[in-house]
Amino acid sequence: MLFITAVMIFAATIPVKAGGVYDGPEPGKSIIGVRAGLDIGFMNVNAVYDYALAKVWKGTFTIGGYAGLGFGVWGTYSNGGWLYMPLMARTTYRFNVVVPQWEVYGGAMLGMGLFFHNGVTAGFAGGLLAGTSYYFTEHFGLNLEFIGGYGASYLNFGVKFKL
Repeated sequence: MLFITAVMIFAATIPVKAGGVYDGPEPGKSIIGVRAGLDIGFMNVNAVYDYALAKVWKGTFTIGGYAGLGFGVWGTYSNGGWLYMPLMARTTYRFNVVVPQWEVYGGAMLGMGLFFHNGVTAGFAGGLLAGTSYYFTEHFGLNLEFIGGYGASYLNFGVKFKL
């Protein structure tokens, strides 16, 4: 309860733009993210790129990509290490929120993953995602993203840059 109260007090002190709603990034803007991810049995570092394509309804539709590099961290393959490289296209819809520095979005990714262990194997990668970012300045923020699917870390945390 104390945490919820603190969040509400903090949110009440943040100035809201005229009109009271953040409409997402303007079309033509780019967003780059660099994150660390966790999954069952491996860790991942990844980068995302989102390009604000168009205002749709009251939010922003983006297209972009996801590239990562995952590596085994505990006992997945006992006879040697392995690497996994997902490469996916992604699309998101960034919803309106009242706090101008806060961004909430959902979307989907689809692509392939390369698995390096005693040779190279390629396979399907993709899933649905939900994320949020909080921007401390106009161009820099923190990001948290959850991905449900195959080939990407389920939990990602990192930084975002708006260009």
